Amino acid sequence: MAEIKSTLDLVMEKTKDMVLSDEDKQEVLNRERENRACGLLLKLKQGQIKPDDLPQIIDKLEEEAAPVKRMLLELMVEELSLGGENDSTLTGIRILSPSTTGDAVKRIEDLFQEYDQSVIDLTAVYRKKLLDDLKDQGISGSAVIPKVDQDPAWAEARAGMKTQFEARFNQVKSALIDASRSA
Repeated sequence: MAEIKSTLDLVMEKTKDMVLSDEDKQEVLNRERENRACGLLLKLKQGQIKPDDLPQIIDKLEEEAAPVKRMLLELMVEELSLGGENDSTLTGIRILSPSTTGDAVKRIEDLFQEYDQSVIDLTAVYRKKLLDDLKDQGISGSAVIPKVDQDPAWAEARAGMKTQFEARFNQVKSALIDASRSA
């Protein structure tokens, strides 16, 4: 009686003499490293690992440690965003590469603080404007709290301000990526 073969058996039989080229092997290896780095970044952002744990985790990867570290640093830099939650990512960058990225990390932190303060100042200006507008309409008192985030003029002003900051942010981010590549 004839043997019934599974699809997997047929595929394995047809491909048994095929061998990955060196280029394909390198691509698979790079993909595996990138997946490891992505996994570490995700765990860091979710709080499953602390930034202080990163050096020990990466050291356990032995021969994969240096390339995974470079990829992780690049992913961390790409993950940074204006107005986002960047503390653990910046701490991780600083811990993984203190000597090469320190200056760029400081510049990014300063830029984040400047941006956050600018948003606070802009919000205060528009809050006062909205309160004045409401007062002109006869609405005032300690219970009146304007919803600045729903004001189209505030949203437009904030978007313009963010665009200006993003140009500066991208320059500093590029410097940080360059620094992380030499780590």
